[in-house]
Amino acid sequence: MASAAVVAAIGVLAGVGFVVGRDRPAGKPHRPRAAYPAARLADADFATTPALAARGVFQALDAVASYGATVVAAGSQTAAGLGRTQFFASADGGRTWQLAPVTASDGGEQVTSQAPTAIAAGPAGWLALGHGMSWTSATGRSWRVGQRPGLMPTRPGDRLVTLTATASGFLAAGSATQRGGSRAVIWVSFHGLSWRRVDAPQLHLAAPGPVRAIIFAAAHGDNTVIAGQVAKTVVTGTGSRRRTRHTTEVDLWRSPDGGQSWARVLVPVTNGAANAVSGLGPSGAGFVLVRATAERSPKASGPTYGRSRSAAAIRAP
Repeated sequence: MASAAVVAAIGVLAGVGFVVGRDRPAGKPHRPRAAYPAARLADADFATTPALAARGVFQALDAVASYGATVVAAGSQTAAGLGRTQFFASADGGRTWQLAPVTASDGGEQVTSQAPTAIAAGPAGWLALGHGMSWTSATGRSWRVGQRPGLMPTRPGDRLVTLTATASGFLAAGSATQRGGSRAVIWVSFHGLSWRRVDAPQLHLAAPGPVRAIIFAAAHGDNTVIAGQVAKTVVTGTGSRRRTRHTTEVDLWRSPDGGQSWARVLVPVTNGAANAVSGLGPSGAGFVLVRATAERSPKASGPTYGRSRSAAAIRAP
């Protein structure tokens, strides 16, 4: 089945309009455009050698971030049941890489084997978060284990999903398990060492139903945008034909003050897109949102979502 994605550019100014276009009209053959250089495998830059793997030495990279020309990939290496945290840093946009030194919070040699699961960088520096741990860096090329145990405060059932750097520090987001489901939660920090936890009732996120989780976050200048899963109940028909259906849609909110206040952002769902999000990030003019295309199977009543092959664009003028 053919599949596609929808890309939306979100303007950050009040009252901005949207122009809807399509990268390639349906049914027309694809015409190659000027492209970036072809991607190449980077196994030689990161992976352990076959000889080391034969001796039980394995490596995994779980998170990556960039700031300016610096790119950092974070993960861990394990051998004989023991492991160590690893940060690979590139100062030239990913062309060459070096293993960055990691020290303990007291300046000694690091002894942790945890792998960072999220990493972000911005004006406040670099921050990586793992299970009960954090790492900080001024440049991304050398790291230190945080003095505090990662994302705190947390409560039982809290789950970190996304992390981004803002103009005033860092914002982490995810979900908090509760009876009957879950609800959105965010953490805000100026330096990544101490955090303020705010869950859904305190966030005051305008939505047509309960906000269950924040799944994406991105920042551009003073603006931060988050995407969250919203539980919605749809009632159709009347009398004996009345039907109730529970669905999940994705809404977006923008904060101009590093996560202190939020306003709903209405992004058109058009060109066959589903109200779902598969990517959100900053661009030169604001933010880019990627949606999956809703494909309806002739043998099924519900939509199915495919991977990105072509795209439709919503551009802020």
